Amino acid sequence: MAATAVTSLEIRQADLQIRLAQTNETWHLVHPIHYPAEAPKVQALVADLLQLEYQSQVDTSTAPPHDGQELYGFDNSNRSLTVATDTASLQLDIGDTEGAGNIAFVRRSDQDNIYTIQADSLDRFKLEVDYWRDPRVFPHPVSQISELKIEGTETVHLTRETSGEEWKMIKPVPNARLDQSFVSFFLQELAELRVGSFEAAIESERQAVLEFKLSNELDYSIELLGPSPTNPTLHRVRLVAMDTPALIATAFVNQVLETATTFRNPYLLDQDFKFDQITVQAEETFTLAIDNESQRWTLTEPFQFPADNRLVAQFVRQLTELRINKFIADGIVDEIGFGLDFPFRTITFSRSALDFTTPEITEVLKIRFGLKIQNNLMTHRSDEAAVYAVPFGAVTHLPAYAFQLRDRKLWNIATDNITKLKITLPDQSTKIWVRDGTTWQNDDVSLGQIEAATLNSHLEELSNVLVESWTSRPPTTSGHYGIGKRAQVEIEIAEGDQTNVKTLKFGSISPRGHRYAETDVAGIPTVFEFPGKLYAKLNPVFGLEAHNP
Repeated sequence: MAATAVTSLEIRQADLQIRLAQTNETWHLVHPIHYPAEAPKVQALVADLLQLEYQSQVDTSTAPPHDGQELYGFDNSNRSLTVATDTASLQLDIGDTEGAGNIAFVRRSDQDNIYTIQADSLDRFKLEVDYWRDPRVFPHPVSQISELKIEGTETVHLTRETSGEEWKMIKPVPNARLDQSFVSFFLQELAELRVGSFEAAIESERQAVLEFKLSNELDYSIELLGPSPTNPTLHRVRLVAMDTPALIATAFVNQVLETATTFRNPYLLDQDFKFDQITVQAEETFTLAIDNESQRWTLTEPFQFPADNRLVAQFVRQLTELRINKFIADGIVDEIGFGLDFPFRTITFSRSALDFTTPEITEVLKIRFGLKIQNNLMTHRSDEAAVYAVPFGAVTHLPAYAFQLRDRKLWNIATDNITKLKITLPDQSTKIWVRDGTTWQNDDVSLGQIEAATLNSHLEELSNVLVESWTSRPPTTSGHYGIGKRAQVEIEIAEGDQTNVKTLKFGSISPRGHRYAETDVAGIPTVFEFPGKLYAKLNPVFGLEAHNP
């Protein structure tokens, strides 16, 4: 008899009986209750039984006639195991068990022979009904779920196309953005959820009910009835299809009992949102655009200059990581009540024409940040009738001026064009190096000599320096950053018949360990973070700290 052909199994001892049957390739308990069975346990038991090997065959030739039943315990044990296919059956009777020797007497119902086997090989033949029950709370593939509804303090209704992966909300907010990853996580938890224990009938008020519609047009539901009075980690439920009370993990139930916002997208901006232009209305209004071929960002308004891709990427990442603290309102938006009529900031995302045959730009999303309430900003997306609360600090840390995103390359200086270097300290001490062809000399021999190779190397780094971050422009006072109280470096540059000077004023140390500095950017004094490591490298040669406390 092949294990795969077995369609029924019976375990009997006296008046106790467990019967399992397989229909449509699915195992079920059929006695003493009707309930789905845990197939792997049944299949393992059938395999064990059909592969059972005896240790010895008992010599019954000396036994009194017809005394085999009594002598080996078959008359009073009344224990048997039966497996059957559609055309045949096999019954194994079990007699006495000699514990000391771990021996049990057995015989096949179709033979007179008596055998001994190891008694512990019968351990899987259990007579407890709950042992054989399928412990899954949801005994169907979750991929078949086409609708999910939670009826509790509010109704949550989600649906998806059977051929797709994207879920949509029907209630309480039609077409609200969902957290697709959380919905998948929730369903995976449902698939892995197991019954902690089966109970007798439960008298308890219903808290909520989960209703599922499957793609095969079956319905399935779970009633949540209340916490276990003896174990806070378990919750009482009723599996409606089997009319079965059970206990399951409280942690899963708590997710169900939370509001519909549990399933809502917790991020203000979708992670896969597509755009190629951003306009920010803050302390200054500015626009960024990306070249789709080179993937380089450019500031187009109010100035035209290259943006730093790393800083723009950081800006976009800050936006995509901006989490919603609270869902404030759904439905018609009260712009005045939430301060959205005169927003604190506005960020608009646009895209080029999809066919790229025209330079048309289409607005795809506008986010307005309005009234500040308890360190939150009331926020609205133009594509949703909803108001969110997002952290005030997270928004204020976003760039508010165009210059904060400009290319971090401080200037474009050809090192060979530098003709003079002047360092002035607050006490008016001055060092000047003048280039004479390929060599450098001091204008005052008392200042000492400088090694040309070293100075050229340092000027090369200074000519190509990348600022750590753009910090401030007027009207912010540069004195706040210690500018004017430290060294000042003037770099004279010859370009054809013209000469111009770049001035770099150093200030105090920034919280990140860099050195605040100021120079003119597009004709405007701008404070930035000068790399701390480069400052420390330049100091011994330039004497930036020689007379500073």
